[in-house]
Amino acid sequence: MAESWSRVYGNGATVVPSEVRHALGIEVGDVLVWTVDEESGVAIIRVEKDVARDVRITASLRGRWIKKFMRESRRR
Repeated sequence: MAESWSRVYGNGATVVPSEVRHALGIEVGDVLVWTVDEESGVAIIRVEKDVARDVRITASLRGRWIKKFMRESRRR
């Protein structure tokens, strides 16, 4: 894959380039888990699929699910 880039905005948000989204199978609602190797300066991304998308739950419940997932992933 060719090199891609994105800008980080004031609130920390960025856009994942379409080439990267397609290569990793990232879809709307998926959660990206970032791990940084400080020695090499490489960030590794793991994609967790949004299982709530298939259940058709409300947006407020989906938000709670994502927060719970993120709390649990920090413990790993």
